[in-house]
Amino acid sequence: MSKSYDNLMLPWTNVLGAQFDSVEDADAWYMNYSRLVGFSVRKNELRRSKSGQTTIRRGKYTVTEFKTEHNHSLTAPNEVHLLRSHRHVSEGDLAQGKALRHVGVKTCQVVDYMGDQVGGSHNLRFKRKDLQNRLDADRRVEIGDTDSVATIAYFTAKYDNDPGLYHEYTLDDENRLRNLFWTDYMARYDYECFGDVLAFDAIYKTNAYQKPLVTLVGTNHHRRTTVFGFGLLGDETVESYTWLLQTFLSAMGNRKPKSVITDGDKAMSKAIKTIFVGATYRLCCWHLERNAQANMKNEDFTRKFRDLMLTGMSAGEFDKRWFALVDEFKLHEHGWVKQMYAKRHKWAEAFLKGTFFAGMRSTQRCESIHCYLNRFLQYRLKLYEFVLQIDRALRNIRTTEVQDEKCSVCTQPGHTARSCPIASNSARSSEANAANNDSWGTSILAGSSEHFSFYNSEASYEIETQNEYGSSSQPCSESTDHLWNNSSMPPSMGSNTFTFLPYPIIHFDMWPGDNSFQ
Repeated sequence: MSKSYDNLMLPWTNVLGAQFDSVEDADAWYMNYSRLVGFSVRKNELRRSKSGQTTIRRGKYTVTEFKTEHNHSLTAPNEVHLLRSHRHVSEGDLAQGKALRHVGVKTCQVVDYMGDQVGGSHNLRFKRKDLQNRLDADRRVEIGDTDSVATIAYFTAKYDNDPGLYHEYTLDDENRLRNLFWTDYMARYDYECFGDVLAFDAIYKTNAYQKPLVTLVGTNHHRRTTVFGFGLLGDETVESYTWLLQTFLSAMGNRKPKSVITDGDKAMSKAIKTIFVGATYRLCCWHLERNAQANMKNEDFTRKFRDLMLTGMSAGEFDKRWFALVDEFKLHEHGWVKQMYAKRHKWAEAFLKGTFFAGMRSTQRCESIHCYLNRFLQYRLKLYEFVLQIDRALRNIRTTEVQDEKCSVCTQPGHTARSCPIASNSARSSEANAANNDSWGTSILAGSSEHFSFYNSEASYEIETQNEYGSSSQPCSESTDHLWNNSSMPPSMGSNTFTFLPYPIIHFDMWPGDNSFQ
């Protein structure tokens, strides 16, 4: 035996005659001894009678023989923690690991973090694989035999705390979950307030079943993205999208949106025409611009197509500029060009101006939500875990809205210049929007102070919207009464006009910018 272990063994050599009250006490003593000396331990099988009683005599346990020799080399002290019998994941370590995994921290990073807490990973009582096995075992117990059953049970239990929760699902021919839709009270309330405009898109590789996730979103009174609901579909057929939109409509009290924005998927388009009858359907300008470049492979054409798509003009002016563009690039017989002209009422600003889209021309808000959700989702997630992660992400998004609400009430608006030539970026965006749009509708206005400038052919105007603590607005010149042609809002707006009303107040065709959730 190596001399390096002599000092470690001195306290343990004289053990003959030692007594223990239970097998567990003896086991704990010997486990500690093996760890100090450097070897692993395993228990022998326990013998019982046919009735299940342990056949060993009860009472004190006395050491009658103790051998210190081993038929193998002993493990060095800095490697003992790697031996099987000395590796153990405590309940505290497991709870901490679960908490970190739930917020998207990888297992290897969890182990590194725990190692830092105890002065290095060599001081941990387990390896990364041990923690991974415990987490997986605990996860299987939590989910149970059927993942979908656990998910539906989760929604049922959640209903006790959120009576506004709404979920529906369908089963396939083999009685397995096919489609799933869910929303909650806050999302339904948001839709009641801000549901004039709906955008939705699908995201992939977010769960173990490879089911596409459809997010249905809009924009709120802080120009933030707000989520109305989620759908998990078995496939992207017309039937599945029709079921999703019909279920969504039922959850929202059969209130249809006035405007819908999607990426132009054919199955989506057919479902929208069937369910959202009367809604103005707009194709995503970002997807159209990308398709233009893919089909034409000409940056000059793409630039001019984009300008034609986003510039407000009369229908006659649009046709004139469109045919000039076709003549310039000799595209009279090009299939994609013909197709786009046939769909011009769904994408050209010339035909869409006057319709409220809350500043959205694309599905960018869907993309930003998807980007944020990807921090929480991964392709290995089971359905139950998938739903939990989405709920966690949604809580974070709503925390941002609470902060916006507080800012709009408790923050004094900053000084806004009254000089028309000097305008902020938001003001300049609004100037362009106002110049390109002749008609105005009704919608939402942010509770926080914003500064907008409006122009017509004769004079320019500057309107400053204020929150509860702001002053009344003043025009730069001339009366602005004519700007409120068919609006129910009076031209004179008091300082309390925009104080946390749960319904739309006033809107115009385009917000200053298409800001997404960050």
